[in-house]
Amino acid sequence: MVTRVKCNLQDCGGGYLFCTCGQDGGIENHSAHFVQDLLRGVLYTTVISLNCNKIALGHHRDDALETLLLNMIHSGVMKGMPPRYTSTSRERPLAIIRPLLSSLEEGIAQYASLARFPILPCNLCINQANLQRPQVKLLLRGMER
Repeated sequence: MVTRVKCNLQDCGGGYLFCTCGQDGGIENHSAHFVQDLLRGVLYTTVISLNCNKIALGHHRDDALETLLLNMIHSGVMKGMPPRYTSTSRERPLAIIRPLLSSLEEGIAQYASLARFPILPCNLCINQANLQRPQVKLLLRGMER
């Protein structure tokens, strides 16, 4: 799968860098939150080492709605994903943008299929019991009907 992704990136003519989180197996045994924090740390560290000042994340509208609902249910706060913010948690500020935040997951999936983009599944924490996000996704699907 990685080879296919590299070929797609080469065909686009842009530069790319593949990073690993330094964990040789066992990462799937950690909580989703731990894995998310670990990967964010690797991303931020890599971006700073490349002397970049902006990160574009691929969150879409469905992600934002699920996050908002999870925060309301579990934390009692109406907190969602801002489309743009500045992270000051590192040695210098980084602009974080989410250019796909107004796009539907289904529309992105259709485009990716038509463009024959390889889809990289996130299987790191899928086998954990009691994951809340899939349950919230089902709840939102039911509310759409």
